[in-house]
Formats: sequence, C-alpha cells, structure tokens
Amino acid sequence: TIGVVGGTLAYSAGVWWVNDSRPFHYALGPWFEDKQGIDKLGHMFTSYAMFRSIHDLLTWGGDGPERSFWWAAGIAAFHGLAVEIGDGYSRYGFDYRDLAFNYLGLGFGMARESVPFLKNFDLKWSLYYPLNRHAFKINALYDYHIYWVSLRVHDLLPDGLSRYWPPVLA
Repeated sequence: TIGVVGGTLAYSAGVWWVNDSRPFHYALGPWFEDKQGIDKLGHMFTSYAMFRSIHDLLTWGGDGPERSFWWAAGIAAFHGLAVEIGDGYSRYGFDYRDLAFNYLGLGFGMARESVPFLKNFDLKWSLYYPLNRHAFKINALYDYHIYWVSLRVHDLLPDGLSRYWPPVLA
C-alpha cells in the first residue's frame, strides 16, 4: 500500500511538479477546458482505481472486509487531496473540481463495494501510447486516453433472457 501511494505521488512530483514551485493558488478556469473534460475523467478513474487496488491489496493481505474498506477509502481520499495540494503549489493550481471528481470516483468505488448490484458495472481505462513520444507523461497524452464502463450483461438480464447470452461474454 505504501508502495502504491508513495509511487504514484513520487511519479506525480516528477512529472507535474518538478522545478515548478509557486505560492499556493487556485485554478479557476472553465470546467472542461482540457480536452473536453478528459482530465476530470482521469481524476475520477484514478481515485476509483486507487480505492479498488488498495482495498483488494489489503483484503488479499488478510485484513477483514470492513477494515480494508475504510483504510482504502481513507488512503484514496488522502491521495486525491495530496495531488490537488501539490497542484496548488504548481502552475496547475488547486482545482476544487478536480478534487470533486477524485471523490466522485472514490464514492463510486465505495458504493460498488457496498451495493451488490453495482458489481455489474466497472470503470476501465487504457492508453494508446504513440511510439513517436519520448516522455511518458500521462497528462500530456489526453488524446490517447480511453475510458469506458464495462457491464456484466449476463447478470443484468432477466432470468428468462440470460440463458440466450453467450457465457463467453458474461
């Protein structure tokens, strides 16, 4: 857990904040100025993925379900806030909307873990990395981000129809 959180914060510092120290300030630009809001989806997915991976890691490590749930929620909430505070001391500025999307992703992860029906939905992300790029800066590659929601269609269909859905696509 320390490696996951520490690694992502170290990556953030090296990619976004290195050699960019400024007095703390806020970002007050338009809601979706950057690549039609892909940045906001990135914030949402990152907190969702942080919660899921820490929860799964703690559960796998032997912590009970409730302990894993609350530790993962707290760590993911801290991570989302730490990134925004880091942005506040850089050219990006602290953006409460980014923080809101961080917590929206965390909230979906928590709800998905608590409400069995929501296990039928999962957030996914992939990155098409162009070979002509030399620096791996995820935030500079918004044109190559792909976000989607996957569904467990078999589990969502009524019992009478689910037998017609191919099991390989469950």
